[in-house]
Amino acid sequence: MGDTALVASLLSGIKETFNKSLPAAKWCIHAGTALGAFLHQGALPGDHDLDFAVLSETCTAVDAIAAFRKAGCRLVNCYSCPKANRENVVCLEQYGIPFDVVWLYLREREYFVGDFKRRRVVRNRWWLTAPCIPHVLPAYLFDSFEDATFAGITVPAPSPLEVYCDNRWLRRDGGYPGPDQGGERLEVRLDWDLNE
Repeated sequence: MGDTALVASLLSGIKETFNKSLPAAKWCIHAGTALGAFLHQGALPGDHDLDFAVLSETCTAVDAIAAFRKAGCRLVNCYSCPKANRENVVCLEQYGIPFDVVWLYLREREYFVGDFKRRRVVRNRWWLTAPCIPHVLPAYLFDSFEDATFAGITVPAPSPLEVYCDNRWLRRDGGYPGPDQGGERLEVRLDWDLNE
């Protein structure tokens, strides 16, 4: 992912942006960053970006983009679900390190990330060619956050973090998927119309 000092500086800046410019936002580490914090207190081997989640009812993508751009971050991409008027992923970069902010949407007692469409194209990002596989996480994981450490910086994480990681990757065999396994094993929910 890069120099640990740069990653720590970026994490500190992201925390400051959320806490000062977006104080109502409920956010935490997400995806590979959460798994890296749980397993290594740092980046997973082969993971080249940071991942964060925001509860959609607490912050809009427009506000987040404005706050992060004001903090010196560069907007790389924005993915949306046009039929539902939802922003799903905003991709930013600072110090040459990309980071993704994913919006989680509440339905009943579960949060989900739905399908999205490409809005702008940037080269050399592997996920541009892959669809976002819908996945669902129990809402109680985001009722409160626990402290986790990543690159020496304390960041909010879903609570309990181990249960989040088990749910996110559907761990069945005592291990988690590696970066060379072609992606994450995610729960696909076909009983929801994610474009509603």
